[in-house]
Amino acid sequence: MTIALELQQLKKTYPGGVQALRGIDLQVEAGDFYALLGPNGAGKSTTIGIISSLVNKTSGRVSVFGYDLEKDVVNAKRQLGLVPQEFNFNPFETVQQIVVNQAGYYGVERKEAYIRSEKYLKQLDLWGKRNERARMLSGGMKRRLMIARALMHEPKLLILDEPTAGVDIELRRSMWGLFEGFKRQRHHHHSHHTLPGRSRNAVPQYRHYSTR
Repeated sequence: MTIALELQQLKKTYPGGVQALRGIDLQVEAGDFYALLGPNGAGKSTTIGIISSLVNKTSGRVSVFGYDLEKDVVNAKRQLGLVPQEFNFNPFETVQQIVVNQAGYYGVERKEAYIRSEKYLKQLDLWGKRNERARMLSGGMKRRLMIARALMHEPKLLILDEPTAGVDIELRRSMWGLFEGFKRQRHHHHSHHTLPGRSRNAVPQYRHYSTR
């Protein structure tokens, strides 16, 4: 059994004494599709922020495919692909520029980055928009662009924070199908708090975990 993600007594207390995480112990196996479910303020985004090194933990340990996030941060982060909740790309760059530049941050050669950009933009139905500036995309297309960008260094663990936020129900179903397809290639971990409209045919089956 390969452990993709392990949290040991993970705690986070914000200034003012607000306790977001009270000691999470969690093991996620490679190949799992795992979700954190809960209302706003439950600690989902804090957990994802700590795993992706965007938030400092108060105490505890995080390891990704055996790499300690504190002691071996470079190798740990190479295993991770993050799709944050908010759009954070340059809206004036083209779709292809955004994903190619992202690959460069991980040392992917430019020629290989263009090959991967075609692969993932086609997979996410964005290839026809590759030369358009990102600000011209619809909300759903921007969400898919975020996913394509996260895949460019081909991480083993893909983390998605509210991946279907702001998209309509039909696109939501389409994206769940997309995630189910990716499940066969890499491990997924994501957070979700909007449950209305879910059905057996709308979302994949996954294990869930509460942060509190």
